[in-house]
This record gives sequence, C-alpha cells and structure tokens, in this order.
Amino acid sequence: MKKENIENYNQKPLGIFGAKASGKTTFFTTLYGLSGFNKKDESFSVICNDDVSRNYLKGNYKALLNGKLPARTEINNSTEINMSYFYNKSNYHLKSYDFAGELIKDVMENSEEMGSEFFQSQKNIYDFFSQCSAILFFLEPETKNGETFERQIEIDKLLGFLKEKDQKWQLDIPMALVVTKWDKISDLTGKYDYEKEKEKVKNYIKEHRVYNNIYTLISGVAPSTEIFPVSAFGDSKRGDLPPDELKPFNLFSPLMWASQKRDVEWKKKIIEMIKENKNSKKIGKAVKAFLKDVSNKEMIEEVEEKYKKYKKIKRIKKTVMTVLSVIVLVSAIGYNEYQKNKRQNYYTEAIAEKNSKIKLEKIDGFLNIYEKPERIINELKNRRIEIQNEMIENEKNTVNKINLINEFIKKDLSEESKNNLLNTKNKILKREKKKKEYNELISKIEEETREYEKYLIIKRFLDKNKENDYKKELEEREKMYLKLADRKKYEEINNMQDEGYEKVFEKIEEYFAIQEFTEYKKEVEEIKANVKDAYLFSNVEKAVKNYNQNKKLKLIDEVIQKSEGYLSNNVLGRNEKRVENILNQIKLIKKGKKAEMEFFISSKDTREFQNKRILMSVNINGKSIDKKKMGSKGKEIYLGNINNVLNFQTKVKVTLYTTDKNGDEEKFVIDNYNFEMINKPKKVKTGNNKEIYFKIKTDKTKFEIN
Repeated sequence: MKKENIENYNQKPLGIFGAKASGKTTFFTTLYGLSGFNKKDESFSVICNDDVSRNYLKGNYKALLNGKLPARTEINNSTEINMSYFYNKSNYHLKSYDFAGELIKDVMENSEEMGSEFFQSQKNIYDFFSQCSAILFFLEPETKNGETFERQIEIDKLLGFLKEKDQKWQLDIPMALVVTKWDKISDLTGKYDYEKEKEKVKNYIKEHRVYNNIYTLISGVAPSTEIFPVSAFGDSKRGDLPPDELKPFNLFSPLMWASQKRDVEWKKKIIEMIKENKNSKKIGKAVKAFLKDVSNKEMIEEVEEKYKKYKKIKRIKKTVMTVLSVIVLVSAIGYNEYQKNKRQNYYTEAIAEKNSKIKLEKIDGFLNIYEKPERIINELKNRRIEIQNEMIENEKNTVNKINLINEFIKKDLSEESKNNLLNTKNKILKREKKKKEYNELISKIEEETREYEKYLIIKRFLDKNKENDYKKELEEREKMYLKLADRKKYEEINNMQDEGYEKVFEKIEEYFAIQEFTEYKKEVEEIKANVKDAYLFSNVEKAVKNYNQNKKLKLIDEVIQKSEGYLSNNVLGRNEKRVENILNQIKLIKKGKKAEMEFFISSKDTREFQNKRILMSVNINGKSIDKKKMGSKGKEIYLGNINNVLNFQTKVKVTLYTTDKNGDEEKFVIDNYNFEMINKPKKVKTGNNKEIYFKIKTDKTKFEIN
C-alpha cells in the first residue's frame, strides 16, 4: 500500500475468494436480500450503490424466493459488486467481484486446455485481491479429499502472487476462513448457541487435514486471522435448493470482523506515517479521513494524540529555528546592550514555554512591555492567536470552550481577532445545536421499528435542515430505509396472495399510495393483475356453482353478469376462453339444447306400484308423447326417457294413469313442470289423497367450466 493512498484506505475492496459452488453468489444475493439488524449496542445494514449490482442481485434474490438457485457465474462473466454497509454508525464500502470459481484453478500457463483469455482473466482476479483490505476464503464442507487439496493449492498460489506483488512475506491483509453451507454440518433449524457453533467450526477446521493446513498457511502471513461458520439458507432442500423460508445464519459476522481489522491496519499505517514525518500534508489528509470514517473511540483517541504530538513538535522546531535566526541576526549586528539581551531572553523564554496558558501570559507580558522590533511583535501576536485557537480546539468540554473564547475576547485584541473569535464561538454553538438535533434524530430513528417511518423521519429532518454536517450520511440512510421499506412491502404482498383478495388489494393500494416506492413497482403491478384476474374469475366460478346447485333463471343472469364483468375488466385474460365457453353454453340452452330427459316416480310405500300398469302421457311445449310401463316393487321406478329440445322456457305437463289387476284406475297430474324444477322431486296427490313423487332428470342443464 503506497503511503500517498492511505487517506483512501477505507475505499479498498473486501475480497471473497472461493472455488466453484463454494457459495459466493448465494452469499452476495442473500446479503442483498437481508435488511440487517438493529440491536441496542450494535447495528448493521446493507444497500447497493449502483444499478448493475442491484439488478444482478435482485434477479438472483427473486430466484431464491421462488425456491430456485441463482444461475452459476460463467467464466467470462465476472460481476463487480458495489455495496455499502453501515456498522455502528460507520459507513463502509463493500466492493468485490462475483467471479466464476474456475478462474482460480491451478493450470499451467502453457496448458492447451485454456486459452490466453483465461489466464488474463485469472491475472485480473489476482490483481484485484492484491488491492484488498481483507480477504475471506470461502470453503465448502463435505468435499472430496482431492477437491479440498485443490483448495489448498489455489490459496497457496494466491498468497505467492501477493508476496511477489508486495515484495515481502508478512502481508498486511487480515484473512479469515469462512465455512459455507454450515447447515450441512450443524443443525440450525431450532435454537442454537453461536459460541458453541464458533467452537464447533474451529474444531472442524482443526480436525480437517487439508483445511487445517490452509489455516496454518494464512496464519503465517496475515496480521489477523479468524474462522467463521455461515449459512445463507439456515437449511436447504434436496439438491441444495433454498427452503420455503430463508433463515440465514451468521452472514454479517465476517464483514463486521473484516471492517474492524481493516480499521486497525489503517490506524497502524497512519501512525507509521507520523513517525516517518515525510509529508505533513498527506499525513493531515490521512488523519482527517480516518477521524471522519472510523467510529471506534479508542482508535480515534490514539490517532488524535499521536497527531497532536506531531503538530506540537513541528511548531516547536519552527519556533526554535525562528529564535536561532533572531540570535544570529542580533550577533551579526553587535546588538549586545543589556536591555536588548533582556528583551531577547524574555522572548526566548516565552517561546520555549510548553504550558499553553503560561505561554500565553508571557506573550501578553512581552507585548505589554515592548513595541519593537515590529517583526517579532507581529510574530508573537500571530503566535498568540495560534495558541488561543489551539487551546480552544483542544478543550473537549463545550462549556469550557465557550468560556475560553469569552476570556480571549476581553483581551486587547484587534477587531479582526475579536470577530474571528466571535465567529468561532457562533460556529461551535451552531455545531453543538446541530449535533444535539442529530443525536435526537438518531434516537428517534432507533426507537422506530418501521422502515418507512424511519425514512419519513429523516426526510422531514433534511427538508427542514437543508445544510448540515450529517447530510451525506443521512441521505444514505434515507435511501437505505426507503429501499428496505419498498422491499418489505413487496415481500408482504408477495407472501399473502392466498390470504383473501380484499386483503391483498388493500396492501397493493397501500404500496401504490407511496409514490417513492419504485423498485418493485413492476412486480407489484404484475401481482395486482394476477390477483384481479383470479378474483374476477372466482366470481364467475361462484355464480356457476350457485346455478348448478339451485337452477334458477335469476342465477343465469348472475352468471352472465359475472362472466361479462370478467371479460371487460381483466388485464391478463388467462381464463378468457373458459368464460366465453360458459357464455356459449348459456346461449345454447337459450336457443334450445337437445337433451335426454329421464322420468321417475316414487312413493313411501314400496308396494304402491307393484303389478300395476302405468301409462305416462307427457306434453312438452304442446307436443304429446306416451310411455307405458309395468310397475314393480320398489321405492323409485324408472318410467322411461324422452329426447327433446330443452331451453329456459320449456314447460312440461305429465299425466300418469295407474291400473291395478282389478281394473281400478288412479290419475296423477303434474302441471307446469318447468326448467327450474328439473332434477328436483315434486309431490303429487290424487283425489284419494294418495301422495307420490315425480322427478325429471337430465345433465344437460349444468354449466361446465373447462
């Protein structure tokens, strides 16, 4: 790492190194799909920084939600992953590559199996890892011994490349082993103890002959090493397919560890720069960047202390040089009078004083006594201003800081100096006010559990405070919470399509009511179209079912109404042909449909029709047909069938004559037996108050949905 780039050390990417099927693509995808976590003492959130990464991971995540694995990464199709994640209020850039695992195979450069493009792509991958601030080595469990030995060769080759690139064996890159698909080794479906899982993975590596060699290898070259168990799914179906519900395990821990170790290495490099003292401008930039982007209080205090000592030594050296210059000048012109020596001693004593408060008093004393030489007077006035500013800057307590400024203003200063102090005071008060408002805002956000409400809280704050020191961070948080809310509302809708149409429509309207929701707008519109189509067709199905169960002419009108409603309002038209078929069936019956009608009579007395001659005279729409039958013992007797055209206006009149062996005759009349009565028994009485039941059956009046 070149010293001139240390101020941008936090921009260095995080590298994930793994062979084919080691879980790199699924790791990035699931990381994108998770919203992070927010605990009392620790928080973590992830967002994508560009459309390429977002669209790539979004497509993969949709595949996981549908129970499929993301498409494998092709050898010539590496994808740059550009994300940001917030860890304990610090913003980190996660830049990495999702590359085909075949690119890290150990292949001889003169091999005829691979072309020049393969070796160039492999070199590009190695070059990328040489620029990383940390490397996570992904290892798949339960792999054949031959394949695990290939992993050792691949990692050994990478370390050799990094050593040659950096010209030293001890590298400054933290490295960790990540055992993926941990659910294959340990049961994660119920409650688990993370510390036990951590101990288990360490034992797993220790007992694994090849993986233990790999850990020993990276431990010998990296300043920090660790072992992590992770599982993108928490459990998996047969063939490594994702489960119905994703329950990732320990996905964030490797990233948090890498972030912390990266900050430690950054701190070491800045302290090393300060010790070398070669370029104060670059040192200042590096310190400023570190203090801005790192949240660890202990590391910040250590860097601040080293930098303050460095600046103090620089000032002392500068002052000593000035004093020496004055002494040389005085000697050169023979200025040896006592009074001049006294003034010089006074000046030297004031400059050499280390205590800022005492030094300021001595400078004020000098300026009260002497008015010449003008150069020294101006220098001390400027030095007084520097000391005042330094004392103000070093004072951490805001109240004490303001008191210092008020004390300095009371002194005999120029108008310009007083105005500068007043401006400093106003800036401090304004900054403290903004800091207080910011802290109150963060507390309010942390108390809120709903992502969209968090977004609104930040939006209202930014609208009210156009310019503030936290604008960039808050804008990133605002964007993150909006994306999380958008995704959460989409997933809520996507997972409730079986909970009833009204509830789904209500949630869809809630989604579209929020204009800022755009990322999943197309998917929600598709869900809405699908649900609307299903809802309209279900109305048709209900109407048909009602009619088939209770054939009423008014129910025919309801079937027609619901069918026409479907055809005029649906978007997808998935069931259009089925609905048109129902309407065609209605038209056929209205026009007249040839049907076979079967005639039955029954009585509670099973011997009622035994050995009786039965004559049935049927009149259908004015046309008469006679049927004869010899009665028998039984509850229901089939009288025969008649083929005739049937429609909604069909009227049937039936006259039954029964004659016993003595020649006694009984007459039953069934008048106005219409369409609605088909397949339903009708009670009929004779003049002798005998009761029988009459029924016409046909299957041509039902509507079939097909």
